[in-house]
Amino acid sequence: MEGPLGVTEPSPNTVRLQRLARAYRESGALLAAVELGLFTKLEGGADTEATLSAALGISTLNAERIIIACLGLGLIGRDGDKLHNAPDVDRFLVEGKSTYAGAWMFFTHPDWAKWGRLA
Repeated sequence: MEGPLGVTEPSPNTVRLQRLARAYRESGALLAAVELGLFTKLEGGADTEATLSAALGISTLNAERIIIACLGLGLIGRDGDKLHNAPDVDRFLVEGKSTYAGAWMFFTHPDWAKWGRLA
């Protein structure tokens, strides 16, 4: 597709629209991790899949799912078999720190159902 001044522009595609359509999954994973206290447990030493699963009181399958989601979103990282919080997560989503902002994220949680019924 040729744009102004004869510059070739990429053809439109659905990537941005697909990302927007699935954005709720990112929010859902983040809020689930905060609700479970995942980042706090990780900071507290439950830094493997097995210890994190036990500390959170969830099945290993569900622990694996939330860990994969958090890794994919860059909320946590992995060094070998050890997991760690991303710097912004460590600063704002570890309970007990003066900078903790996890509770703030739940102010919008009740609005989820309303947004899902716009149509």
